Amino acid sequence: STYQEKRMDRHERHNLPRRHNRRIRSRRRGRCRHKGCTGLCSGRRRSRQSVTLSRSKRTEEMNMDEKDTIRSLYRRYWQYMIDKDTDSLRELMSDNYILMHMTGVRQSKETFLSGLTNGTFNYYSAEHDSIEVTVSGDTARMIGKSRVTAAVYGGRKSTWKLRGDFTLRKESGVWRMTGSEASTY
Repeated sequence: STYQEKRMDRHERHNLPRRHNRRIRSRRRGRCRHKGCTGLCSGRRRSRQSVTLSRSKRTEEMNMDEKDTIRSLYRRYWQYMIDKDTDSLRELMSDNYILMHMTGVRQSKETFLSGLTNGTFNYYSAEHDSIEVTVSGDTARMIGKSRVTAAVYGGRKSTWKLRGDFTLRKESGVWRMTGSEASTY
């Protein structure tokens, strides 16, 4: 007799359940009997690796929503500066926001916003080339590259390729900028 026949005889001889048949029956009923199974498997036990990958995929999807929110925040940041809407800008920034200009000058939130209202900083347009976002829990880092037309410190109106390195923190469920550093690219 063949190996299969010997195996079947052994099961029949000892009245042991046939695992293979049990799995097939359970699949026909649409559910699996594996411990902890969601019922969507093919009758095989899911490895820990696949469970971990599923969790990381869910986390990645949640981070994609967060990243889109932060990208939107960056676009609004520039639009508010063009519109000189200091109240809306104030809402985007945390209380301890610090801006580092490409000249090396460090400014607090209020000093920067007063420079925007008194004409020290005049922004006319911003076209965004790229916005890269990395989220880690309640903190994030964003690198935005934009072509900005502006006149600052009494200079003439010019267009610069500005890179902004931003740090963000989620405060009471809302993303706020905690700092930024401007440079060219």
